[in-house]
Amino acid sequence: MEITTLSETAIKVRGKMTTLAIEPHSIRSKISASAAIFFQRLSEPFSAKSFDEEPLVIQGSGDYEIGGTKISGSRVGELFTYRLTVDKIVILAAKTSSVIKSKESGTEYNILLLESDSIADQSVLTALNANVIIFYGEKKAENAKAMGYEGSAVAKFSVIKEKLPAETQVLILQ
Repeated sequence: MEITTLSETAIKVRGKMTTLAIEPHSIRSKISASAAIFFQRLSEPFSAKSFDEEPLVIQGSGDYEIGGTKISGSRVGELFTYRLTVDKIVILAAKTSSVIKSKESGTEYNILLLESDSIADQSVLTALNANVIIFYGEKKAENAKAMGYEGSAVAKFSVIKEKLPAETQVLILQ
């Protein structure tokens, strides 16, 4: 499984069978993705002009499955958080502002994939007991620093379930 940035606030998660685009509002080049996932309801119809083929558009609560990838959306105020299971790796994809308000504690994730629209509460993130926490977006550096990360941003993150780190690893996607 591989996670890369498409723009400051758009991410691509590629598994063996499917590719997901998260928040693909501002992508400039054509991509191939099975689904486009949004943290808020779209105010106007989605244009698939940046996609090779029309993706499944997910913008809300519910359970979805596409190409063996399971996606479960939950409402948190006006936003949505998603539990993604890609190649047996469980990912929480969300905005940091929605994780603060959510009732996700007690649920374990392998990866937290967080668009940094606010400074997250470190205790909430720690309680989720993830192997990897990945920040991207406007406040990514501030969030990573608050979690003790002082390294440079990476272009992509690749991992398989068996190679997930035992200790929590914090990363910034550039």
